[in-house]
Amino acid sequence: MSFTSDLLRGLAQYLNDQGVGVVYKPSGGYLSTDTAVFFKALPTTPNRCVAISVYGSSDEAKIALSRLRVQFWFRGDPDNSLDVDDLGDAVFQAMQGLEHQTFGTAHVVQALRVSSVQLGIDGSKRSERTDNYALDVNVPTTAGRPD
Repeated sequence: MSFTSDLLRGLAQYLNDQGVGVVYKPSGGYLSTDTAVFFKALPTTPNRCVAISVYGSSDEAKIALSRLRVQFWFRGDPDNSLDVDDLGDAVFQAMQGLEHQTFGTAHVVQALRVSSVQLGIDGSKRSERTDNYALDVNVPTTAGRPD
């Protein structure tokens, strides 16, 4: 696995374990009643879910430290516009101020939310929102950034 995969899978498992109401099943097989965790995109079902993506970073030149942006894309139940906020707020409780967590090759030094954006309602009457976090992460060494 790569550093990014380790981070994404680790965050999904972390949210599952924190009791925020999401379910991460690495092999899939979600029930229609699950609040499922996916990576990078939201599938058609189940209704209530979150997709986690890593985008953009700034990397230190000589030390193995990067600041990554991680997006949580939420979708709530149909005809309940506040449900998406309940989901986002629950994830905020777990993520804001997260410190010193290791997920495989990724060590999260700290996490903080930098923005939250309402995305509107999809064709199935499900509200969507994204929350974006900045994570300071110790990353694997490279030839130019030795240990």
